[in-house]
Amino acid sequence: MRFSLGLTLAVLGALSCANAAPLLYNIQFTATSGAAPTSGSFRYDPDVPVFSDFIVVWTGDTFNMTASANNPIATGACDTPGNGAADTFDFLLNQNCGNGQFSNGWSASRNTLGAAIQFGRSDDNIPPVDRFLIFADAGGGSSASSRGTFSISLAEAPVPEPATLSLLTASAALVAARFRIRRRLSAGDAGTRQKRGL
Repeated sequence: MRFSLGLTLAVLGALSCANAAPLLYNIQFTATSGAAPTSGSFRYDPDVPVFSDFIVVWTGDTFNMTASANNPIATGACDTPGNGAADTFDFLLNQNCGNGQFSNGWSASRNTLGAAIQFGRSDDNIPPVDRFLIFADAGGGSSASSRGTFSISLAEAPVPEPATLSLLTASAALVAARFRIRRRLSAGDAGTRQKRGL
């Protein structure tokens, strides 16, 4: 009986950690020159891993960075073949890869031919060169340029998957039922002993 109760509690603990993915993140921008983007967000599924809905808005232009986030440009120590989206998420969260002096941040520019925004890391250009870059383009317009730093934060609390909730409820009911049965059996044994005068 102790084993089955322990197993039930272990399953409950494991299931309580499962969450529905992907998770929504917001990007906070700080401008060191020019105008900062007015919004930025993305969804990231760490189980796959893959980005979706990676959108940044700067000076009225909307940039879809999803494809680039899933297939970043990376060189040197920042290049870990086959990890794509996972490397991008690690960069956005921790802003580290490679060695030497480096700068992390975002930059954006626009002229009559087009507009572009990027997140990147560049080092001191001493070989090996460690670089990481994701970018997106949009239509042209009046000239502008901006740059700055960024951070990301979880926009919503992780939500347990529906199957997890069902299993969690069923397991809790099982534990409660076993407790009631055990109490009834203990009460029944005590009553039998009293009748026999034990």
